[in-house]
Amino acid sequence: MDRQEFLKSVLGDEGYYCAVGIGKAKPIQKFYSTIEEVCATADDFCAHGMEAYFALGTFWNGNSREAGNVQQMRSLYVDIDYGPHHKKAAPYDTYEEAFSNLHKFCKEVGLSRPHIIK
Repeated sequence: MDRQEFLKSVLGDEGYYCAVGIGKAKPIQKFYSTIEEVCATADDFCAHGMEAYFALGTFWNGNSREAGNVQQMRSLYVDIDYGPHHKKAAPYDTYEEAFSNLHKFCKEVGLSRPHIIK
């Protein structure tokens, strides 16, 4: 699954999409009407030494990523940190330990097994 296919599978199909670039200066957020534009901007951010991210929802307008502007959320997202670089925030030492605990949690609360794990 390539990046565009991934984004099309997890993002809504109405509203504005947002690419976010994080570098040494203040984060940059840019809004677009297509996923292709988001991917092109992510490539540009990376080419300029920034980390590139995408917002997890679509938005009514291209003004902000605030909750009140969210138009669609298609997926349930979980971000689990692990390893020594996240030791203060994460109780897991390894990917395997984090993944095992995610599955245990899903079983305990009655959620289905995750479909996409990146």
